[in-house]
Amino acid sequence: MNKRMKLLAGQCVLMLSFAFNCPKAHCELLDDVEQDFHKSYSVDKALVISALGPYILVKDDKITLVNGKNRIDRSTQIQFYDQLKVIDHIPLSIYLILREKTGTQLESQTIKELETFRDYADSVVKILPPMNLPPLTLKRQERILADSSAFANKVLKAGTVSEADLNSFAGGLGNDSLENAYEAISAELTEMERDLDDFIAMIPPEDRKRVHVIVFGGHMPRMKNSAMQLLEKYFGEATEGNHIIYCEGTDSEEKGVDLLASHIVDSHIGLSFFGDRWRMHRDLLGDGAARFLKEHKIPSHPLSPE
Repeated sequence: MNKRMKLLAGQCVLMLSFAFNCPKAHCELLDDVEQDFHKSYSVDKALVISALGPYILVKDDKITLVNGKNRIDRSTQIQFYDQLKVIDHIPLSIYLILREKTGTQLESQTIKELETFRDYADSVVKILPPMNLPPLTLKRQERILADSSAFANKVLKAGTVSEADLNSFAGGLGNDSLENAYEAISAELTEMERDLDDFIAMIPPEDRKRVHVIVFGGHMPRMKNSAMQLLEKYFGEATEGNHIIYCEGTDSEEKGVDLLASHIVDSHIGLSFFGDRWRMHRDLLGDGAARFLKEHKIPSHPLSPE
């Protein structure tokens, strides 16, 4: 049972209770209806899960094909990806160490942390040649590490840093970091595409259009998620929520499959009740809220950015 429908059902019970000032027995009857509704929804989802065709799981550095009792795991971990990611994390760590400490004298613990990442920059630059990176990629890593070390030394010598200097350091490496991100994800997505080709070849032709994909990830990378972009293009899906879903805040396969079943059941509810298979993929109360807010003047209370 998804949150939107739980909220709707709860509000319906609450409104009925207020409207009729129902006696205890009547309220208990409404509670019984609500509980049995949840059971009906759960039973329908269980039927959907039992009839699922092949599905693919994408989480962390692994992609898995589940086809009945057969499971095939492939690692999507790419050394080149990891190398560039780690190097990008050195200036990012320096920024994070100092972000809340600008304009003040640095404490010994902060100095120690900053020295650690200065030393990381100096050490990693020495092991770049054996990585056999393309020439332009190599120069970019040398630049990132040299700038990180130089900035850390400057701050350590001064014992303080201004917000303007810290932002200038970060902004100066922004383009290089994004170029690293481009090269890293290009390598990973190339590997993932090969894995998808292999998986599809293993699925009988009659089952290929029944494939679902569950991508597990956190909240912040949800928008324009890299794996989602590849999968939507690969399978010709215009958006998330049909054959491809994003499962946020958990890496549990059971919870991912349960969410997939909710998507499928809700698409049938939306189509049958509202003529729109996507209606339950957004807040069911959202249109009512927009209507309420249009009809009622509510003063704005702007907040300052963090």
